[in-house]
Amino acid sequence: MTLTRLALFVGVLLFHELGHFLAMKYFGYRDVSMFFIPFFGAAVSGRKTDARPWQEVVMILAGPLPGILIGIPLLLLSPADSQQSWMREIALQLIILNTINLIPIKPLDGGRFFDIVLFCRWRWTALLFGFLSWIGFAIFLLKVTRLSPIVVIVLCTFQASMAWRRRKMHIRLQEREVSLQPESNGEASPQQALGLFRTIEDVFAPHRVSVANLAEISRHHLQTKKQESPGVAASFSLLAIYAGTLVFILAGMIGFGLKNPALNSKMQVLWSRIQKKAPTS
Repeated sequence: MTLTRLALFVGVLLFHELGHFLAMKYFGYRDVSMFFIPFFGAAVSGRKTDARPWQEVVMILAGPLPGILIGIPLLLLSPADSQQSWMREIALQLIILNTINLIPIKPLDGGRFFDIVLFCRWRWTALLFGFLSWIGFAIFLLKVTRLSPIVVIVLCTFQASMAWRRRKMHIRLQEREVSLQPESNGEASPQQALGLFRTIEDVFAPHRVSVANLAEISRHHLQTKKQESPGVAASFSLLAIYAGTLVFILAGMIGFGLKNPALNSKMQVLWSRIQKKAPTS
């Protein structure tokens, strides 16, 4: 990858994360920050105790959708006879990066989208989807990023261990009858916090849990506990937006192929091969 393409990729990545960032700011998230993750890209974090499910989904879609909505028209407007078109380069990077993010595996945006819209309605479907997502994400890391298999195995093993401990923590809290229903001000009572902290220390023993990790595990568990799916009408609307985005991408790529003579001829050859292999009645 040349220095120019690398700079362009970073710009496209920042534009993607800027969509999440602005959506969080608009919906009133607190402590919103953007940071880079080595070998993976960038991410935006923030918190809001009373975020509506549809707001979370809109915040997720605010990352990939703007890039796709800009990338497809740029691709169609780029010169068909030029192999070194900056407009085409920008368009392809916008489309590829954001389309990959729509793949329905966690922790990609597509996986988070389906987790909230569909799978978090039932705890076991959420767990199954999370397990299958990490298998898919491991394959994605091996094929796309070309990380060492050992690094991928260690990463996925760590995430599986954390997921299992969180599940165990949920069972312990039920056994101890620790209520996680917040008070009227949206905060947990001292008794609830103490019960949660003691359960975390028991589940994560014999490893010592620092104060920072204790707070992070508590925050994650409380967010997972309160996570809900949008209503039926909102869910169908959001799924329609997701499906419409995929159709828009497909239509744009077909239009670009028909516009480009070289790609058009390749598509015609491929279509003729498919027709020859198709059974005749």
